[in-house]
Amino acid sequence: MPDYVVEALSRTAISDAFPMMHLVMPKLDLQAWRRFARFTLKTSRERPAGILIVRRSARHYICGLVCYRLEADMACGRIIQARNLIGIDILNPRPIILLLVRHLGLLAQSNGCKAVHIRIPNGESVATLLPGLLGRDGLHGRVRRMRNVELSLKDLLSDEEMRVD
Repeated sequence: MPDYVVEALSRTAISDAFPMMHLVMPKLDLQAWRRFARFTLKTSRERPAGILIVRRSARHYICGLVCYRLEADMACGRIIQARNLIGIDILNPRPIILLLVRHLGLLAQSNGCKAVHIRIPNGESVATLLPGLLGRDGLHGRVRRMRNVELSLKDLLSDEEMRVD
């Protein structure tokens, strides 16, 4: 199994991440992506947000991405709202997606959030993949309106080691 690195997108890698976002949003142009990414990376206490990427440790190309921000939810309180979750690997995108989901849980915990809500773009293959992945790996989520997945922190941060094959 390849080793992966999960890290925050840096300003110098914004253009490198564009092909991943273009897969999620085919009508997105490079300039719009750059504006969005620069805005998102300017976080503050009032507006915490960011972009996580995954890459293979032996290579520098980006093979996974998710955008997130902290929000207030009437039912859950503080949450991480994640969008544009994507993981690409011709043979097995599962480890990439699970690593991003797990890191979203760690971000939520460190920011005092109670849940992670993931909005998956229409037509994205992750929409069919994610609910099945979560159940197999001991993570339990609630799929709402077929494109939203809500995960509680107790599910994301269980004591059991996450296995990815």
